[in-house]
Amino acid sequence: MGETILVGVVKAIANRVH
Repeated sequence: MGETILVGVVKAIANRVH
């Protein structure tokens, strides 16, 4: 359904916040 994209976005944001 598009979990890979969601994971990528979440990871990108998390990496930016970290």
